[in-house]
Amino acid sequence: MNRPNSARLINASIFQAIRQAKQQKAPFKHWTADNLLPQQTLTDFQHLPTSMSDMDYSEGQRSTNNKLRQYLHGDSYMKHREEQEFAAAFQSPHMMNLLYDKCGIDLSNTYLRIEYTCDQEGFWLEPHTDIGAKKFTLLLYLSESHGEEWGTSLYSDKETFHSNTPWVPNRAMFFVPSDDSWHGFERRDINGARKSLIVNYVVPEWRARHELAYPEALTKRFPVAA
Repeated sequence: MNRPNSARLINASIFQAIRQAKQQKAPFKHWTADNLLPQQTLTDFQHLPTSMSDMDYSEGQRSTNNKLRQYLHGDSYMKHREEQEFAAAFQSPHMMNLLYDKCGIDLSNTYLRIEYTCDQEGFWLEPHTDIGAKKFTLLLYLSESHGEEWGTSLYSDKETFHSNTPWVPNRAMFFVPSDDSWHGFERRDINGARKSLIVNYVVPEWRARHELAYPEALTKRFPVAA
């Protein structure tokens, strides 16, 4: 996985994709960005190992499987340079400024949390908003879906399904959690491994320190010129 100049390529690809992300207003404000990663980096992430074969999907909540969940965190999982460089891009002050300009949210003094997921047949998520301890959410789709519709389900409210975000490998969907950011995953066939990365910025009080990419480093934003 370790290749020369990968940091420059990964940074350039991520930043360009987020700058060019398209805003959608329904059913709540969110953005979609394509080609987030260089192709070889996407392939590397698609082949990360997983230990998620024994997931319990009965309750429609990821927290049911907390003991099996995997995060890009220090030496425990960020063993490859590409993982480290992906995390570094989202930790940088440049990213804080970009997301401030793009989404109008100041994410300085938060912690970066990156979860690697591998959902399988039977997976579903009840509608939820991410409001509270999570200040920003980005979902990066990794897997080839083989024609299946695996995208995130969006809702007009907790009870009203709106649409599924079209699943495309290397597409990111991101939003600022709010009272109306209802999303989840409607039950449907998953004939394969539905892999994704979930990037969050969370409040300093976040207790599960092992989930944080940099548990000793809050994010910082470059000062904005007056």
